[in-house]
Amino acid sequence: MSEKLKSTVENAVDTRELADLNREKAAEIERSLEKAVEKEKSNAENENSIKHEAIEIAARQEKRQEQKESKEIKEDKPLTKKDIEASYKKTL
Repeated sequence: MSEKLKSTVENAVDTRELADLNREKAAEIERSLEKAVEKEKSNAENENSIKHEAIEIAARQEKRQEQKESKEIKEDKPLTKKDIEASYKKTL
């Protein structure tokens, strides 16, 4: 009977150790999941930031292109008396 009691106690200790290990593993998994969620949030914020920056760059490029085309159109036209007078006033 003493042997049976000893075996039961050993099994209980083993079970407790397994439960402790499982709790540690569960806590580790929980920390990993929290880190993954934070990383996902950070990645989403970075993605939004990159998209916003790309949109701004595209808008600036489009504006420059429009200004260039507008300037080219003006350069293609012959100068008028008004253009010459305006240019002359700028030099004074």
